[in-house]
Amino acid sequence: MSNENEREFWLAGGNDLAKAKTFIAERGEAIAQMQIVAKAYGGIPISNGRSIQGLCFEGDQAPTGWIEKGRCEGRPFFMPKKASKTMRAIADELSRPRLKGAIDFHSLMCGGNGGVMKSHDGPGFGMRILYTSWEWIEDTLILAVPISNDGKPTFQPNGSRLLRMSEYWALRETSGKSEAA
Repeated sequence: MSNENEREFWLAGGNDLAKAKTFIAERGEAIAQMQIVAKAYGGIPISNGRSIQGLCFEGDQAPTGWIEKGRCEGRPFFMPKKASKTMRAIADELSRPRLKGAIDFHSLMCGGNGGVMKSHDGPGFGMRILYTSWEWIEDTLILAVPISNDGKPTFQPNGSRLLRMSEYWALRETSGKSEAA
C-alpha cells in the first residue's frame, strides 16, 4: 500500500504549528543533551529512540569498568558496570536525557487516541502501527496523519489545512524532495 492511501498531508498552521514546533524543539534539545553527555565520556550515544542504551567508543574499546550491552550496525556499545558509586553515577547521568517518540507526537497532535493499526502488506500476517509524523519542506511544516481504517479522521485540525496530494507533491518537487518520505 502506498503512502498516499495511508496518510493525509496537512500544512501545519495556527495552534497545530505551535504545538509541533515546541515538540520538535524539545526533542532536538534532548538529542543534543544525549550527545553532550556521551561526549563527556568519550563516546557516541546509542539510543532505543527514548534513552541512551550505551556508548560506542573509538576502536570499539570501552574504558575500564564498562561492559558490552549489545551491538549496533556491527559495533559494540557499552554501559558502565554499576559495581561502584562512581560507575552508578555515570550510568545515572547517561539515563537522564529522555526523548519523546512517535507515539508522543501522535498523541499530542491527535488527542491521545493512539496510532492507527494497518494490516501487513504482502503475504503473511502482521500489523503495523502508523503514527502522525512531521516533515519539513524548506520552511514549511507538513503533518503526515494516518488515515483510520474506518475512514474517520484521527486529527482534528486547529489551524492546519488539508493538502490535496497534488499540492503536497508540488511542494516536494519544488524543494527537490521528489522521492517518497
